[in-house]
Amino acid sequence: MVYFYKKYGWEKIKDIGLHTIGSVWTKDGKYYYFDDLGNNQLVKNTVFEINNKNVVNELLSNSNKISIDRIRDIINQKQMQVVDGKVQFKAPVKYGKDYRIVLVLVSVVVIFIYLLERRYKEWGTDYK
Repeated sequence: MVYFYKKYGWEKIKDIGLHTIGSVWTKDGKYYYFDDLGNNQLVKNTVFEINNKNVVNELLSNSNKISIDRIRDIINQKQMQVVDGKVQFKAPVKYGKDYRIVLVLVSVVVIFIYLLERRYKEWGTDYK
């Protein structure tokens, strides 16, 4: 989580994208883009200062037609710059290990059920 020192003076202008991929905000005469998609869409930062008036106009006038690809293009063309704030805290996330445990448990249960079914068939017992 990043802290921007003063929470006052921020004004939300418009949501961007048909399913809200981000939003445009203003503060002290500057425009900012807040990304809502996160790292999954290859946008590694959350807050960008929009330093091109044409980009501001494009985002505001075509807000429902803007795609994540267009946002990436704007960032790559340096028309939006990353805004750094003070890091308040980091939330580490562990991936992978929990999924492997669940996969192993499910596999063991499936094999156990299969072996039980085979055993009942060999004994000729109708277990239904």
